[in-house]
Amino acid sequence: MMRASSLRRLFPLLALALLLGALSLFDAAQAQSSVLVSNIGQADLTGTNATSISFSDTHAQRFTTGSNPAGYVLGSIEMHLSGTISAQQIAGLRAELWSNSVTSPDAKIVSLTAPSSLTNGIATFTAPSNTALSASTHYFVVLYSTAGTSGRPSTTSSSGLDAGGASGWTIGGWSRYASGVQDPAGATWTRDNVRKYRIRVNGSAVPASADADLSGLTASTSASASGTFSALTL
Repeated sequence: MMRASSLRRLFPLLALALLLGALSLFDAAQAQSSVLVSNIGQADLTGTNATSISFSDTHAQRFTTGSNPAGYVLGSIEMHLSGTISAQQIAGLRAELWSNSVTSPDAKIVSLTAPSSLTNGIATFTAPSNTALSASTHYFVVLYSTAGTSGRPSTTSSSGLDAGGASGWTIGGWSRYASGVQDPAGATWTRDNVRKYRIRVNGSAVPASADADLSGLTASTSASASGTFSALTL
């Protein structure tokens, strides 16, 4: 029989092991990043509707997560850009994940790391490690420039999604922009029902077992007259 004093030393280790197990599943979900939703492959919008925006404006596209109960881990958000964009301007791009209020960006959640260059016109903005997204929730990706106004984010008039996304994920059938503003803080947002920014959201679903609730773990350290442990409850 295990003595009560031994159990008291053992129980914190058991709780820690369970917690680390849950966290390892969360990390594994992040490591297996894949496309969650995308419209980046949709036809590029041309004409006045496309060229009337630039990096003198701030841009926002809403997307909605799927229904996985334990949520998701955000890996990165890609955005297609058009026009002439210098290396200095690429370094000055700012992309942020924002919460949603009705149909507009509400508050910044995290800043995403800008790339050093574009790949086939695509800028990949990397999320901080373990950036969590709740299930069935609206979010915005907000993009603006701190170094120059040339070029623009690519848009599409299509409401279609690219194949291969995760179940239940969608991209809003409209976009928001703040004209003449290079900073989303306090911006006045205008809705555009034609343009949708071409984006791709990458990440992974969190396994249900990684959403473990350790609050119910208890241990009975009662001992018999001989000093041996009599019960353990998890």
